[in-house]
Amino acid sequence: MIQLWIMRVEQGRENLNQFLAALTREETEKVMRYRFEEDKIRSALGAWMMHRAFAEDYPAERYEITRNAYGKPCYPPHLLKKKPAYFNLSHAGDLVVLAKADTDLGVDVEQIRPVDFSRFRTVFSEEELRRIQQAAAPQEAFFALWTKKEAFVKCIGKGMTALGEYDEKADAFTYTVHRREGHIITVCSETAEALGGIKVLEPELDLTQNEIAYAKERGKEIIYHSKAGETE
Repeated sequence: MIQLWIMRVEQGRENLNQFLAALTREETEKVMRYRFEEDKIRSALGAWMMHRAFAEDYPAERYEITRNAYGKPCYPPHLLKKKPAYFNLSHAGDLVVLAKADTDLGVDVEQIRPVDFSRFRTVFSEEELRRIQQAAAPQEAFFALWTKKEAFVKCIGKGMTALGEYDEKADAFTYTVHRREGHIITVCSETAEALGGIKVLEPELDLTQNEIAYAKERGKEIIYHSKAGETE
């Protein structure tokens, strides 16, 4: 079964500081490198969801993420208490999503919006563009296919170089599509069994007792400035 975690950017607007305090130093530094507030929020929510989704799978004192040769993040199998678990993150528009399963997978979310199809001739074939333009809702059809390709690339874990493998290998993968608040979310997996069931989780921005203790312990390290320039 796949867990699909979904959070909205607005959930983090008023409470960002306390959740920054619940992240590791490296994660917090990454969040704060973003220039715009909404990008900070998306990064913080994604990191927090990873902590919450894997809270029962790894020992907190040995939290660690590694990356493959192409930069795809994963948990070192030897640190997990249970069987291997995989995850993938994506964010766009008002949503931040995380997919987790016991087999490798990819997830992509996009906000449906106007698009100039002619700019994507290197990504879509003439036949794909024709079908998109003839669809009853062309913008939605465009992002349905875009997220399918992006989720495939992220599942393969080779970066955008894997896009060239899509036409040959895409049909061997399994996809599921969710529509939420003007967004399209597509999950891709190599095994159909992983998509036999999807559990959608929409966590509230609350801290566990362990996270609160961790935040208090490290509270002085985190300073977040709002748009108004006030320290929270």
